[in-house]
Amino acid sequence: MKRILQSISMIMTLSLTAQSYDFGIVSDYSGTGDSYDFTFVATPDFDNANPNMADIQLTVAISTGNTIQTNSFTELFGTDWQVNTALTGTTLQGFGIGDGSRDIWVFSLPVPTSALTTPHSTGVGIPMLSFVVDNMPTSGEIAILENNDPIATGLAGIGFVVDNVINADLGDGNGTQDYYGQTDPTNNSFIFSSLSVGEILDNTLEVNLYPNPAKDMFGVRGDISRIHSIEIYTINGQLVKTVESEFDKISISELETSVYILKIYGDEIRSKTLKLVKH
Repeated sequence: MKRILQSISMIMTLSLTAQSYDFGIVSDYSGTGDSYDFTFVATPDFDNANPNMADIQLTVAISTGNTIQTNSFTELFGTDWQVNTALTGTTLQGFGIGDGSRDIWVFSLPVPTSALTTPHSTGVGIPMLSFVVDNMPTSGEIAILENNDPIATGLAGIGFVVDNVINADLGDGNGTQDYYGQTDPTNNSFIFSSLSVGEILDNTLEVNLYPNPAKDMFGVRGDISRIHSIEIYTINGQLVKTVESEFDKISISELETSVYILKIYGDEIRSKTLKLVKH
């Protein structure tokens, strides 16, 4: 019994200390105001001063009818990124896979001719690649395709592997392994309707947010006497908070560190949509 308990303890310890990178996509990572400019970010759950990245692959799914600019790629880490595949929903259906509502795009950075290294810290994302959805859609979504998604498993069944992968040698004696963990829970998909930000209806509601970025509290400044409610959404379009009073001091201590979309509703037809960054 003692040996069994020791074995269980060792397994639990290994599972708790496993190292991995989570994959996310971030809208307007550079802060230019272009919500349809997406950046692929790999976020480690460990510190490493000299990891050797050997082979990376990211697969995204986008609602059919929307397109990614094939000349819009900006390489932020590595210089040989490739778009291996762009399979339409119709093509996938021809293989008996999916319902035709999603296209997939596969981006890969093959084994480089020289080592790619970047020191990193726990929880700090590493920007890899940026690209633009060029038709500025107001419906549908873009998301990282999970490795267990029926499209991914269906393609694997016919010999076409689109799994998310990040092979690396961490210098710990274990050689090169795949350290992909999961999709970032807060930045794995975006509903396009939430990205159509800026002033909506009209721009006569003259307000702004302060401080922005904020930590636990922020307020609305300006024409707040005309405001009757504020809705706070995640960048993925999920409503997380509604505020109907005290607009000059709004607590966000319960919200996770991320970027949020605020829809501020005023009297008559006045309304405004703003971005808030929570640290």
